[in-house]
Amino acid sequence: MGLAAPTSAAILASRAGEGKGQVLSLSESLNNLTILVVLPIAAMQLDALGAIRAALVVAVFLAIGVFLAIADLATRKPTPP
Repeated sequence: MGLAAPTSAAILASRAGEGKGQVLSLSESLNNLTILVVLPIAAMQLDALGAIRAALVVAVFLAIGVFLAIADLATRKPTPP
């Protein structure tokens, strides 16, 4: 979850143009919010149902991130060489 933040921040900064500060602060805030939401859910699953359920919670959010990255790549306009 938090491991991809530097990569996504670099991608967003390269696209942001003049509003880099606002885009990067929003990106960091959303990253922190996601971590604050997902980790307690995963911890509750770990405590109640075991490691497999906790891993499933993390995997679901990872799959959402992968889907969003693929959707972003699919909709990106090609840049001229």
